[in-house]
Amino acid sequence: MTKQNIINNYNSKINLSKNQLPSLDSYIISSQSTINELKSPVSQIDEKIAELTVDLNKEIYNLSIISNEAFDCGCGTTTFIIDYLGVGYTAILGDMYYYEHAKAHRINAENPSYSDIYPYEPLNGTDGSTSFNSGIGNSTIVVGADSNSILELIVNNPGSGFLSSIYYAQPLTGGSGSGAKADIVVSTGGSITNVIVNNGGNGYSVNDTLTSSNFVGASFKVTDIGSPILGIGEDTYIVASSGIGSVFIPDIIPENSSSCPTSCSTYKNQADVIISKIERIRNQRDEILSGSNAIKVEMKHLYTERYSYVFGKNKVLERNAELNNLINVLNTPEYNQYFV
Repeated sequence: MTKQNIINNYNSKINLSKNQLPSLDSYIISSQSTINELKSPVSQIDEKIAELTVDLNKEIYNLSIISNEAFDCGCGTTTFIIDYLGVGYTAILGDMYYYEHAKAHRINAENPSYSDIYPYEPLNGTDGSTSFNSGIGNSTIVVGADSNSILELIVNNPGSGFLSSIYYAQPLTGGSGSGAKADIVVSTGGSITNVIVNNGGNGYSVNDTLTSSNFVGASFKVTDIGSPILGIGEDTYIVASSGIGSVFIPDIIPENSSSCPTSCSTYKNQADVIISKIERIRNQRDEILSGSNAIKVEMKHLYTERYSYVFGKNKVLERNAELNNLINVLNTPEYNQYFV
């Protein structure tokens, strides 16, 4: 095979792979669109889970107040214990309650631009998780509930005369917020057919109208806002640990005689009401959490699907760069003698 035939062969390979790129781009856009469609409702579900977790933490605190007050009034009980060293001491009977956080596991495939070989490793820059409520003890709050990041955009004016392609991470201006970017799809007719949130920014409002300096005449409308933190990850789960805070709840003995105006039986009834409320909150949250994770199973599949297309596109581009470099070498005259 002559040198020119080799060059022609590699040019054909490059042209063939270039023809594959638009298909990979369309697959990436399709996966991202579905992820965005699911993220909006699941972020609202995760916010509800976080709200219920915050409510539960407050009830644990309320229970601690009543139970400790009851103990101070003589409505508790103690026992004498000898530890493994043979030392005896008096211990209060009761249970340890742990405050909770709602969290999500996060993986590299969740990053829309990730193209390395470890899609299921912890998301770069994190420990592999994110908390949906923050704070210690009963002072937990929902993270980012009022951040007003864009979750969904629609094409308000498609414009015309643009070059057909997919344009990633295009900065958007206008509206009440800042920092938003979008992936913009231009059809063969030169008009914008789709817009996908790439970075939701913050401070936006529903019905804000946004534009891009690279697409004069086109505009986009914000249709949904929320927190960029909520709704992410491959699942949602609950953490209860002393690291978040814990409190000891003394047993209340209703038959005891109270040294306070409130009777021991009344304290017991008040505590039982709160315990029942804690269980109701947990049951409600667990049911909602199950629904969130059913959606996130599909989101993990979509993260993986999108990653595979991004990875494939990156490899095609790398291969094309290698072949172009090879062609440049082959076109260098000093190599002619080796292809006689």
